[in-house]
Amino acid sequence: PTFFSLLGLLFPSFTGIMAGSNRSAVLRNSSHSIPTGTISAIFATTGLYFLFVSLLSSTLSNDILLENKLVVADIAFPHKLVVQAGIIMSSLGAALQCLTGASRILAAIAEDGCLPHLRWFTPETPSANPHRAIVLTWFIASLFTMAGNIDFITPIITMFFLLMYGGVNLCCFLMGFLKAPGFRPTFR
Repeated sequence: PTFFSLLGLLFPSFTGIMAGSNRSAVLRNSSHSIPTGTISAIFATTGLYFLFVSLLSSTLSNDILLENKLVVADIAFPHKLVVQAGIIMSSLGAALQCLTGASRILAAIAEDGCLPHLRWFTPETPSANPHRAIVLTWFIASLFTMAGNIDFITPIITMFFLLMYGGVNLCCFLMGFLKAPGFRPTFR
């Protein structure tokens, strides 16, 4: 495997870092919580990944790590089903978080009226769940997962996330540079 193929597989695991900004409407103090939570999530996730990789690489041979993708399940205590259940639960949790986050973003874009064709996805009341947006988001996500091989679509997902992070960084830079009155991230 090349560096870029491994980056394409690893990068989507860091995407939960933006979960706080997707749910900013329910935060009490979003200008403080989002920057602090995002930076904390970056350091915690990176630290845990480095710890996990260093522990595995110092205890297992390179051949075992290359051949067995579920080597952690084989060495798990008390049983390998614990790791397999954890993989399923974390995957479902991440999928549900992405489904709710993406559908709320779609509903917010529809509610703003920037794109008139999306008005149908506006919830009935501002506090209601965006059911139509959830169904569309689920449908789009289901199309890509029907490819069957998740390793095939992860580089595509990685490119979408890199574009999204680049867009978020550009918007933050422009709003800070132009001193927009509604943009006040703080660490205090």
